[in-house]
Amino acid sequence: MVIAPSYLYTPAPQYGGVKLIRVLLIGTFFLLAPLYLINSEEDFRHFALTFVLLGVMQSFLLFLRADRLSAPMASATEDVDVTRIGAGWVIGMAILLLLFFDVVESPFWRKSLRMFALPCLIAG
Repeated sequence: MVIAPSYLYTPAPQYGGVKLIRVLLIGTFFLLAPLYLINSEEDFRHFALTFVLLGVMQSFLLFLRADRLSAPMASATEDVDVTRIGAGWVIGMAILLLLFFDVVESPFWRKSLRMFALPCLIAG
């Protein structure tokens, strides 16, 4: 609710209204969904493992796109977002989950997952 006035006070009221509705609807959904979907520690383990696997996949995607993003202005009309804030957030959270949460119960699989996933995530 704090950001609602900032979206309403804008020189482009239609844009501000669209952003406000997006924050209220999607933000509320993302805030309440975990309360219904994650009911036990096993559910959270599945969520954390999926998060780590998606982080590894995101790292590989960043590797594949790195040559295209670093090319010296291949096309001046191509609109390329080079910030990758969302990708960095996913990769950073996956690293934290791997380091500080037992994503899998078996010590062997935990060490194996860390040995495979951590270098990929750190490089990403």
